[in-house]
Amino acid sequence: SDDAFIGKSLTTTLCKIGPSLVHSLRNRARNDDKATVRRACIVAWLEMLSLAYREDQGFGISGLDISALCTLCNDPSVATRKAAAEALTKLIIDTYDSDEYSS
Repeated sequence: SDDAFIGKSLTTTLCKIGPSLVHSLRNRARNDDKATVRRACIVAWLEMLSLAYREDQGFGISGLDISALCTLCNDPSVATRKAAAEALTKLIIDTYDSDEYSS
């Protein structure tokens, strides 16, 4: 169907630009003046990392990602701290629920 084709095409495109998009979102989440922008970037960044994991792409969670999220857990904004903590939690759960750790 057309919806499936559009979805696959979007996924393919996002995976191609994934590494640069993750880099941009990570930097924006760390450096933007507005808490709502930082929070939104964390959510989008997490979704890109999750997409890379699901689609088994050549990029994924790096030490920079974990370090930045840990730093964001000390953000002045409660909403940003919450988003960073939830992102870290989701990444940990997804990692340990994978086949690599379930035996």
